[in-house]
Amino acid sequence: LMDKKTKYEGKWLSFHEVSFTNSRGEPRIWEYAARTGTVGAAAIIAIEEGEIPKLIVVKQFRPAIDNFSLEFPAGLVDPGESIQAAALRELEEETGYIGQVTHESAPVYSSPGLTDEQVSLVTVKIIGKTETKLESDESIEVITLPINNLMDELIRIQDTGPVIDAKLWTFAQGLRLKIQAQAGR
Repeated sequence: LMDKKTKYEGKWLSFHEVSFTNSRGEPRIWEYAARTGTVGAAAIIAIEEGEIPKLIVVKQFRPAIDNFSLEFPAGLVDPGESIQAAALRELEEETGYIGQVTHESAPVYSSPGLTDEQVSLVTVKIIGKTETKLESDESIEVITLPINNLMDELIRIQDTGPVIDAKLWTFAQGLRLKIQAQAGR
């Protein structure tokens, strides 16, 4: 049984301290951040089909790291909203692309030592394009990258300054390993 104390509550995040007993029976304290006003997040794996399928990613400034980050389009799931609806809404708002959901993952945790935030990866097939609907504080550049050499493109971009989000990097590495395994057959 854990005893949780809220140390700080802001507009988007709260900071908590939990007391618990570890597997050796020793008392411990852990600190973590949590999102407020949401039931999770959706990260969108948006694929534009064609002769060379392309992945739609976004580049945006992230104050926490004082740098630009290349990542999947993503956003918070509003209370009462489905993960799929949030994914399609965020995709359109951030990129102007309209899509059709083809898969939704179970929730995963991208940094469980730091936060309790749950993220579902939603795969979307692009079916159209419209205008972006960015919020006043959002500055997002939409980038399309060929799937067949995604890791090479991410390394090239990272060498110019932006960092790569862990979810996108892991996706690209898995894709690279799959392509290498198929070539070795």
